[in-house]
Amino acid sequence: MSKFRPLFFLSFSKANTKNSPPLPAIKGG
Repeated sequence: MSKFRPLFFLSFSKANTKNSPPLPAIKGG
């Protein structure tokens, strides 16, 4: 999970970088 956390975060952030800020969404989850 420790290795997937940063990977998923980066991937998600990159994909939603234009749509909306996934920072709060991932932080909360």
